[in-house]
Amino acid sequence: KGALSDKEKVDQSELLKSRADDLVKNNHYQHAITRYQMIIKLLTPIKFTDRNDRIKCQKMQVAAQSNISLCYLKLGDHLQCKQYCDSTLALDGKNEKCLFRRGQTQIAFANYELAIQDFQAVLKLNPSNIAAKQQIEDCQRLIKQNEIKKKESFKSFFSDTSRTSLFDVDKKCQETKEKMQEKNALRSLGLEPISLESLNIRRPEPQ
Repeated sequence: KGALSDKEKVDQSELLKSRADDLVKNNHYQHAITRYQMIIKLLTPIKFTDRNDRIKCQKMQVAAQSNISLCYLKLGDHLQCKQYCDSTLALDGKNEKCLFRRGQTQIAFANYELAIQDFQAVLKLNPSNIAAKQQIEDCQRLIKQNEIKKKESFKSFFSDTSRTSLFDVDKKCQETKEKMQEKNALRSLGLEPISLESLNIRRPEPQ
């Protein structure tokens, strides 16, 4: 049999989508991904002259990529989920579901500011999206928690008495330099520096 015509590719894609959607409903995400990817492969080279056919083809591509992002999110693969959200949004910048999912992946990567931007974009499209509002509040809380942790870490760094300060280091360097100068001066006079140990004098114990 020869190569499929453009119409046959669209018909085949619709059949694959129906099967993939059923697999998603039954939590078979990896198998669903395979079928959605087949749809993308079938439809990508098609360039319809008819506007309605072109719109239909693009909608199917958007649906396939969007559903792949959903599957990867369910599988816990946030990187792949984000990549397919990006590719979906490149075709449909107002895809509410992919904006929301990408926001979720940004939270997983601790990119809270970027997550807020995605959830705000969701609210711009759909002001009644309660989940997006909640996610923004959660991100703002996480940002504040991170700021508190950073301040505490910064504070503990400078309050650690066991840590040698820069002043102490400079002081020790200066003392060493002065001792070397003293030794060199004595040696220039033909004298050797006398240590406490050579006189059997014990060093005082620190108080």
